[in-house]
This record gives sequence, C-alpha cells and structure tokens, in this order.
Amino acid sequence: MTCSESDCPEELEAQADDLRELEALACACGCAMAVIAWPDRTD
Repeated sequence: MTCSESDCPEELEAQADDLRELEALACACGCAMAVIAWPDRTD
C-alpha cells in the first residue's frame, strides 16, 4: 500500500481477509492508503 497523497512517501505492507479492511487504513498524514498490489493467497 502507498499513501494516496502524491507528496507523501509513506508505504506499508498489510494483510487482510478482504479489500474493505485495507480500504479502511489511513496514513499517518491523514490521507487514505491506496492498494497497489493484492498477491494471491497461498494458505
């Protein structure tokens, strides 16, 4: 995930069961985090 604010360099790796959980995450700067990849699950 990466911050949706183009001037913010924040990136993070997160795990969730569905996309809604990831969409709820916010950056420390207050902007939304944008999902940039969703790798296949290999449970």
